[in-house]
Amino acid sequence: LRMVGLVFLGRPRSPRGAGAQEVRGPELWALFLPAGLTVAFGLFPGALVQLAAPAIQVLAGPAARPPGGWFLLQTTEGGAGYRPLAVALLLGLVGLGLWLWQRCIQPGGTQRGAVWNCGFIDPPAHLPFGDPLTQPTAGGIAQPLRRMLGTTVFAAREAVEMPRPGETRAARYEASFRDPSFPLLLAPLARARDALAARAERLRDFTIRRNLSLAFGLLVGLLALLAWLEAR
Repeated sequence: LRMVGLVFLGRPRSPRGAGAQEVRGPELWALFLPAGLTVAFGLFPGALVQLAAPAIQVLAGPAARPPGGWFLLQTTEGGAGYRPLAVALLLGLVGLGLWLWQRCIQPGGTQRGAVWNCGFIDPPAHLPFGDPLTQPTAGGIAQPLRRMLGTTVFAAREAVEMPRPGETRAARYEASFRDPSFPLLLAPLARARDALAARAERLRDFTIRRNLSLAFGLLVGLLALLAWLEAR
């Protein structure tokens, strides 16, 4: 909700935002290529599993084969299977049916009207981007939730200081909250992170002899782990 309010609602908040244009050419392909690969791998996940077949055979033996094929994924041999392409086609048919049904029941013709400008008038000449107070912000969108749940959960506080009659100073509004998870969860994790980072920083001052000893100890540990796995 906050993302939609900040990105898609209101007027441009800066000259740079007002002059922004849609990208084209290589910039679009840089987005379409990973998006297309994501869709392709989602519809044909067996392709990735087949690519991993040599590694699976090296780890589990020559007899091991990846479950399923290009159009099917299986948990085990003869187990439950999943066909993403069939599911996608079924969802597409359902969506097409709903679209055709909606076209049949909707009134004929297209009606056009004036665009609603979110309840405020067009910006004046001296404020081409509108009054900042009329722009949707994260604080304004979150204010109802903060008032409903914040007082008990987050100890939210709002204070309004209004000037007295005759004073020229501006009014002051303050809002604050306290996250209860910070002292209970985030603060201990932050201290543990700092302690680990301090210990890891000491590795930078190790001599070559100590670094070689660490690598040798890691190799011995991996060999011991492999021997234990083979024994099982």
